[in-house]
Amino acid sequence: MRATLPLLFLLAGLLFSSCASYDVRREQNAAQLKGRQKVWVKTNFDDNRAMSIRIVEAFRSNGFTVDSGPLTMMPPGFQAVVEYRDAWAWDFREHLVGLDLRLLDPKTSALLATARFADPVSLLSDPSEVANRLVLELYAEKKK
Repeated sequence: MRATLPLLFLLAGLLFSSCASYDVRREQNAAQLKGRQKVWVKTNFDDNRAMSIRIVEAFRSNGFTVDSGPLTMMPPGFQAVVEYRDAWAWDFREHLVGLDLRLLDPKTSALLATARFADPVSLLSDPSEVANRLVLELYAEKKK
């Protein structure tokens, strides 16, 4: 019995210690990404977990002028459009397991950059913190 207890703790530790990955990719036409400070977050009609609000707040807290809604409601003057796709799972409670952000040029719909979070067992990841980190990663200086 005593030998199985440490094994049980090891198994639980492995289960709850996941490796979250954040990945950012900038396209060649994203040279002037820093200058795009006015951002429109395109809302999804199936957003039942208020992810668009979290993404808007992440951009706003990082100094961006941001608004959201359907693409048809976007007024002129926005410099970037953000599309997102979120994935959720239920293990003891509902939690975010994936979030993809795509930054597009509003005039041409050309892809400027993508940012992705993936963690299949992320019971402890706060969706607002994930959105904030992805925004920071999108606009971080590219390492040489």
